[in-house]
Amino acid sequence: MTLNGLLSELSQRKVKLYLDGEQLGIRAPKGALNQELKQSLKEYKEDILRFLQQQAVVQKKTPPIETIDREQILPLSLAQERLWLLENLGSNSAVYNLSVAFSLKGPLKLKILEKSIAEVIKRHEVLRTHFKKIDHQPIVVINNNFNFQLNIRDIRSIPLEKREAEIQLIITKQVQKPFNLVGDLLWRMQLIHVQEQEYIFLLTMHHLISDGWSFGIFLKEINEIYQAWCLENQPSLSPLSIQYVDFAQWQRDYLNSGLIQASRNYWQQKLTEELTPLKLPIDQEISSVVSYRGKYKSFNLSKDLIEQLKELSKREGVSLFNTLLTTFGLLLNRHTQQEELLICSPVLGRNPSETENLIGYFNNILPLHISLSGNPTFRELLQRVRQVTTDAYEHQEIPFQELAELPGVRNIPLTRGMFNLDKGASDIFELPGIEVQNLEVDNGEANFDLSVNLFEQSDSHIKGVFNYKIDLFSETIITQMIERFQFLLETLVNAADTPVNSLKTWIIEKSPESKITEKPVFIAPRNHWETGLVAIWEELLGVKPIGIADNFFALGGHSILALRLFSKIEEKYGKNLGLSTLLQAPTIEQMAEIISSDQPTISWSSLVPIQPNGSNPPLFCFHAVGGNVLTYLELSQCLSSEQPVYGLQARGLDGKDDFDTCIEDMATHYLEEILTLDFPGPYFLGGLSGGGVIAFEVAQQLQARGKEVALVILFDSYNPQYIRERTTADQKYRKQQKKQGKSIVIPQKRLKFFQRITYKISRLFGIISKLFSQEGVANIPNKIRSQQEYWKNLRELWMYQLNPKAGKPLPQLLRTELITKNLKNAVKTYIPEKYSGKIALFRVDSSIYQSEEGGDTDELGWEQFAEEGLEIYRVSGDHNTLLTYPHVEIVAEKLKELLD
Repeated sequence: MTLNGLLSELSQRKVKLYLDGEQLGIRAPKGALNQELKQSLKEYKEDILRFLQQQAVVQKKTPPIETIDREQILPLSLAQERLWLLENLGSNSAVYNLSVAFSLKGPLKLKILEKSIAEVIKRHEVLRTHFKKIDHQPIVVINNNFNFQLNIRDIRSIPLEKREAEIQLIITKQVQKPFNLVGDLLWRMQLIHVQEQEYIFLLTMHHLISDGWSFGIFLKEINEIYQAWCLENQPSLSPLSIQYVDFAQWQRDYLNSGLIQASRNYWQQKLTEELTPLKLPIDQEISSVVSYRGKYKSFNLSKDLIEQLKELSKREGVSLFNTLLTTFGLLLNRHTQQEELLICSPVLGRNPSETENLIGYFNNILPLHISLSGNPTFRELLQRVRQVTTDAYEHQEIPFQELAELPGVRNIPLTRGMFNLDKGASDIFELPGIEVQNLEVDNGEANFDLSVNLFEQSDSHIKGVFNYKIDLFSETIITQMIERFQFLLETLVNAADTPVNSLKTWIIEKSPESKITEKPVFIAPRNHWETGLVAIWEELLGVKPIGIADNFFALGGHSILALRLFSKIEEKYGKNLGLSTLLQAPTIEQMAEIISSDQPTISWSSLVPIQPNGSNPPLFCFHAVGGNVLTYLELSQCLSSEQPVYGLQARGLDGKDDFDTCIEDMATHYLEEILTLDFPGPYFLGGLSGGGVIAFEVAQQLQARGKEVALVILFDSYNPQYIRERTTADQKYRKQQKKQGKSIVIPQKRLKFFQRITYKISRLFGIISKLFSQEGVANIPNKIRSQQEYWKNLRELWMYQLNPKAGKPLPQLLRTELITKNLKNAVKTYIPEKYSGKIALFRVDSSIYQSEEGGDTDELGWEQFAEEGLEIYRVSGDHNTLLTYPHVEIVAEKLKELLD
């Protein structure tokens, strides 16, 4: 248990810690302190005293949290704002879904349980919160009239031998389903009725409204209310003086007050420019895209070993957490060969006393700089790590998003390694008369490249979990790391005076043997072309150092970054390269060869071989908005190795050809490109959104030439005629909403106006204060350059529209924007005709339209155009993410069947 975890556990048990002169004072209800807590208090005594002394100083300066007016625009906390931004940048996955599941056996009183949950929801505003956008900024909306009804899934009629599989399917579907951040409540609850007096309670919350400690609050309050009502008593929960949105406003005011400048100075000093990213032992073949797809592998540390480690920690005057963290640092040192390590660790982030019993996203992440330089003994290293963690805890109020922007780590990925020690979930949920057992759930994702979570169990052993990204690590290397971690712990119990370098040798010679696949060797740039590209890549990807053999996609690159990359290449070198170049030249070495050549080594064509190998009939995928075909890269990786995939990118993307402005012309051009392959057919054609409309027209033209088309595959593509109808309905809907908005409570119109003005003024003062801070002043040249670049691009676009033939071609970003505009207009004006073939439509649940009038229908308007039938497949994700991980895996599985 960490210091933060101990303090919060004591608070939950109503144990009060205070300074009695220079001694530690404790007031505890009878039975509140068990042997484990007493032992932890002894281990952390010095740290607690230091913490209380610091808190006494801080509390004199720290203003109390006050409630804010609910009629004003309600803010997000800084942690929520960061997570909102990450989700809106396109992850749209379950990576931020937090889930627990419990088996409940006994005479469960369903109505009382439902009422108890409803009472907790009523008690915490954050559970009645959803988000919406105003002027592209998220704001909080609180529902004060929410009626809760527990979702009960009865599976007792399913045969017993199939029931377990059904349970796993229900759990997996809930925990791996992404949330819609705008408009929906960000939690899901389900009670599965397995058999008489046997249930499974499943709870999933998005990290935007919760954290690990919040689950404990939620479940303990349910227990207290349920127990009281079962006895026909009233619950004795203390009223909450504030809510999460009050904390969010307080945090913003507090961080702008100047009261924590000492903490800012501390982190600026600790996170220097000398630090390098954690170089984890990646042993998978580097793929084009590193996704959030993850797995976990569990292990156990025995009760005897933990007792020995606690005794070692006691002798050295450190906590068990510090001993385990130090050992993990040694393990990483062996695998990375780095003496300076950056390992992140979470803290509760609930320093203000008012937040102790609130549900919400409070936890913070601290990047810990652990140095193994100078070959210290393990005992000396323990003291180094103790000092690092103690200092970090004393300055933990700086949000992770602010730390990540400090100059020393701005270009260093901090989400590579995470380490945490926490209390197990086995005793969090207790209901009277009910046998409760914690069940493992897995959302199939990994936020960090590698994270290690250790959970202290009630029987004093520790359960450990290595959670890792499967695009980076094989199970073999993870198993080896676990074996070596356990070996180190067993060895170090009696080897505190052993130097670190000797310990590294011991790991090699004495730990369980299995071959390590080391990370590819770093190769530095050899000429000015490679040096220039390295600088561009490091700036865009935020990774240092980058070698010339490193893969763009493996470093975190994606289509949006690729667009910015080629824009910078065009600006620096005057080379117009299509984004598809990255498919054939994904390394700096390969790209430098192309740029440095007077003659293009890769000829530009609309036809792009995304995955050209295999004996199956090829799948041809047509570009959507933006004109590039990197959209289909992840799809090609999920299909069979025998399935060729070609993309058709927009004409004009290279800055040389003219732009097509109608669907028929686009289809004719792409068809000619396809026919250069001399493939006899049958043809499989597909496209996302507007690309599906192009695929439909290409199919028509192929049939007109006597060619066989096997299937047209539409990925959430709307029929153009249907688009026109839905757009009209949307416009009507917005007008109605506007009229309703004007007619609702007329006296509040002026009030809302002033609220909006007040909000904008507060944001303006925030911008001004940042601008004239030290960092803001340093960033003024960048802001000026950004504005200059904006006006320059706008001027070039105007000049091109006035005379497309004059002067140089449009810059990369503007070409992309014009192609997008042309495709949208072309789809709107396209008149589809009936197609004498089959269509498969993959569609998501959400609509791209706001109104419900006139649709969306399941068929999206295609039912009358497919004479041989329209097959519809519902998939997860939304319009922009269904072809990205993890949703693309579901699409690919069904697509394999169709292509076969």
